Amino acid sequence: MIIQKVTSIDAFNGVKSGNEWLVSDIDNLIPNSRNIEPTMNMIVDYIKKSKIEDVGYRNGKDLCIRIRTITYSYGVAREIIDRIVIKDYSNIKNDPVLQPIERKIRLKLYAKIKKRLKELLPKVLVGTGVIVAIAGGVKLYTSDGKAYGVPEEESSITSEYEDEVEIESGIDSSFSIDKIRNNTKVVKPPMDILRDYCSIYGFDEDCMNQVYKEYRDTILNSNNPEETIMKCVYEFYTENLYKKIPTQYNINTEDEMESFIINYANVLGIDDDEVLYTMLAVHELETGHGESTLCLERNNLGGNIITNQTTKEVEFQYYPNAEVGAMDFVMDFYRIYKQTVPNELQDSSIDWSRLPVTESIEYYMNPTYCTEKMNPDDPEWYEIVSDIKQRLKSINRLDEVRPMAEEYNNSKGK
Repeated sequence: MIIQKVTSIDAFNGVKSGNEWLVSDIDNLIPNSRNIEPTMNMIVDYIKKSKIEDVGYRNGKDLCIRIRTITYSYGVAREIIDRIVIKDYSNIKNDPVLQPIERKIRLKLYAKIKKRLKELLPKVLVGTGVIVAIAGGVKLYTSDGKAYGVPEEESSITSEYEDEVEIESGIDSSFSIDKIRNNTKVVKPPMDILRDYCSIYGFDEDCMNQVYKEYRDTILNSNNPEETIMKCVYEFYTENLYKKIPTQYNINTEDEMESFIINYANVLGIDDDEVLYTMLAVHELETGHGESTLCLERNNLGGNIITNQTTKEVEFQYYPNAEVGAMDFVMDFYRIYKQTVPNELQDSSIDWSRLPVTESIEYYMNPTYCTEKMNPDDPEWYEIVSDIKQRLKSINRLDEVRPMAEEYNNSKGK
């Protein structure tokens, strides 16, 4: 990644401004070069700690950022406004170097996009609709039940440079509702998602309305409506209906249970194969290929436990069906993963084959998942999980389960 302080060359194509930096060439880091000052990590850290006043795409690719900082010298406050251009950001924003600021930038973009869309869309179309930020853009849910998805690259440009930069794509004075429609795809409204999840639990219409009433603002302001709804419905169930809904006997096949798990992992945005393989391995170990008594009679797909609010004792959890059991297993697994695995190992680009088992995901999760061994002579929990995971990898199990998970997702709630 090349960083150049812009002096004679203007980073904003002729727009004169104060301190400017041009960030480009993500794959070509040139060490020990005088042109690289400061380093990219310093730039990222600077953006992370500063207030972003404005941000937007130029030409649908380059990201323009205006940040404001206050410095103090001898008791005197000095305001500094910097402008930074990250070249080709739309294609490189998932680079690990940029991850510390990606969410901050995305949220600022979303706020701007939502405000801009409300200005552009006719009131009759928007009606009582809701604009929801999602990864890669926004979804606009209209009062007539339709939904529009607008990519962020097509929806934002820093207002300061709107008149002075030649805009090839993005919002400008000619941007119309037809242009929005041409860059859209139909998505499922939150109420339909909520109805699907309530159906999985066996909630009736009154119960669904209670969920909506209690979590309405949380759902409508969510960046990921389905993830939020999944968590809200589960929370409502555990707080109000645990053990009150009949527990179905689990007659699902191992393929079906694994497809439930991968589907709900997708809902949480888990796409790291190493995490998914570990998840499947833990499920297999804890349920004996889905044939344990806990799995069959309580729909417990991962040995999940809960504190009984009546007896105050810890017990293995009951679920109304295997789908709900899969949801909680995935959420619980991912929570433990985020809490126990070092941040530097929560990286999908890691070559795990080069690391010892004592640096594996299962090794770090072991103390939480398995507090003690039944037999001192048995292998460690993480060693068993590791062996199962390697076998699943050898048969490319994820390639077999993913199509089944997609098929389940298409029929979910029906």
